[in-house]
Amino acid sequence: MQKELLNAKGLKIVFDKKTIVQDIDISIKEGEIIGLIGPSGSGKTTIIRAMIGNIKANEGQLYAFDTLLPSIKVCDKIGYMAQTDALYEDLSGYENLLFFGRLYNIKEKELKEKIKEVLELTHLAEDAKKIVFKYSGGMKRRLSMAISWLHNPQLLILDEPTVGLDPNLRNEFKELFKKLANEGKAILKTTHVMEEVLDCDILYMLREGKIIAKGTPKELIEKYGDLEKAFISFCQNN
Repeated sequence: MQKELLNAKGLKIVFDKKTIVQDIDISIKEGEIIGLIGPSGSGKTTIIRAMIGNIKANEGQLYAFDTLLPSIKVCDKIGYMAQTDALYEDLSGYENLLFFGRLYNIKEKELKEKIKEVLELTHLAEDAKKIVFKYSGGMKRRLSMAISWLHNPQLLILDEPTVGLDPNLRNEFKELFKKLANEGKAILKTTHVMEEVLDCDILYMLREGKIIAKGTPKELIEKYGDLEKAFISFCQNN
């Protein structure tokens, strides 16, 4: 039986008296790839910020690893990749990984081995000593992804992870996501591109801060022909 790693129930988040998201119910179990899909401004990043403990919901409950969020107790179990790269551009890729690895208190010998592993996975090994300022946008995304994996988290939360990546690399990361899921890791990824969630086990479609549909890609495609038609149909009926 799959263990539930994160559960959101009835979440409502308000900023400046404006409701950003409400009635959010999401469950993430080990070995699952979950897709949160919706247009820009639909609330995807706000939900993620609550999941990583960056903000607190006004209503509802959010648990990760049986711990009520926000809590620093689960930080080492969650890997996070933001939509906007937060890197030290005056340092090299390797130095960025070294810095973030030390923040997670990874032992030096283990850290160097882990850095080598994630650099190879993200195809950055040859550019590890290059200053990040000279990286392309795609290289910065790959480095951000490498940092999110560095401390071997059980749950990966990735906000628009494949933006700026070429099609070949996007496919390679999809295969890597499957590999991690087969090892029992759980992945939540957001996107506004329908094709990016075909590898997900469960999709949550978000519009104007509410979940308007939930199901497997196969279920939604069989019913509506494709995911874009499914999303349009749900928007028209909600």
